[in-house]
Amino acid sequence: MEEMQNSQDFIVVGAGIIGAMIAYRLVTHGYSVMLVDQGPPGGQASRAAAGILSPTAEAGSSVPFFDLLQASFLRYPALIEEIEEASQMHVDLHQTGVIQAALDDVEANRLHELYRWQKTKVAVEWVTSAQLKDLEPDMQHAVGALYAPHEMQVHGPKLVQALVRAGNHAGMVSRFGVMVQRFLTSKSGDVLGIETTKGQYRAQKAVIVAAGSWAQSILATLDEVRALPVKPIRGQILALTSDEVPIRHIVFAHHRYVVPKPDGRLILGATEDDAGFDDRVTADGVAQLAQSFHYFGPRVPQMHWQAIWAGLRPMAPDGLPILGPWPGRQGLYVAAGHYRNGVLLSAITGDLVLNWAQNGTLPPSGFLPERFWRS
Repeated sequence: MEEMQNSQDFIVVGAGIIGAMIAYRLVTHGYSVMLVDQGPPGGQASRAAAGILSPTAEAGSSVPFFDLLQASFLRYPALIEEIEEASQMHVDLHQTGVIQAALDDVEANRLHELYRWQKTKVAVEWVTSAQLKDLEPDMQHAVGALYAPHEMQVHGPKLVQALVRAGNHAGMVSRFGVMVQRFLTSKSGDVLGIETTKGQYRAQKAVIVAAGSWAQSILATLDEVRALPVKPIRGQILALTSDEVPIRHIVFAHHRYVVPKPDGRLILGATEDDAGFDDRVTADGVAQLAQSFHYFGPRVPQMHWQAIWAGLRPMAPDGLPILGPWPGRQGLYVAAGHYRNGVLLSAITGDLVLNWAQNGTLPPSGFLPERFWRS
């Protein structure tokens, strides 16, 4: 009986937004699933996420990455409705709209280039300074902006909790406070499961590593030749409050953003610090964020300070997610390196893993792990 309880079709290692979404999608499609994490659900990068769902702001100049982001974005409204119903939780999905404001001519030229090709794919508008005054009165100092009226936001930590609750209701087994020590393998090297601080757990089909910044160290116990090139980038983020939040849309300006939340907070982020696994807030991080208040007009600097926190976001060398089976190892799949876009990309990541589980379909080659070892 104990052996049966410790054996599932899939073991998902990592209960952030990516792992929780993968586990939910698998268990609701008839697979037995165990979700394992060394801490509580959403305890790392997901808790620091602002919850922005904006392909136009996050893709940069990469069309393939934009297509992946947009495909995930389009899944969101229906998927959130499903998750909220299954979990009996609200996760605060709101169509806030996203403005990328140009505060100088250099930035205006960059955003114009994005606008030229993005307008052929999605509903985006170029707005002049005069038009921007109607959208965001406090941003009239901008020389222009790229406006995506249909883009949205969600409460990332609430979404993780809802996914875990819905997954548990569907029969998912959760093991939190459990650290993976090594993989269980066959003589031929196939991955059969994991050994943890709480015992051994076997996977009949695959172990899926979705452990964010910790995926590299977990995989290092198995493959000493090919290391997963993911490292943590600390993001410090703060919350401001006032009787009336002066910003209505999600606004990006000079590599910073503000996100108005339904509870009256304004989230401002985020720093990008290469500080290893140190997730503490720093004086320099506070200063960097405070220096950007004026990007968003005269009233943001007058808001009240509520809190500041940090999270570790997993980044690959090319800034793209790493999705797919681990080369040379049957029974092992990696979903890591989502960096700034874990919440946005969670929907499509869940789809890609499910498609692979059901029929062996691989993600696009530009996101496969082996891209880092091709000659």
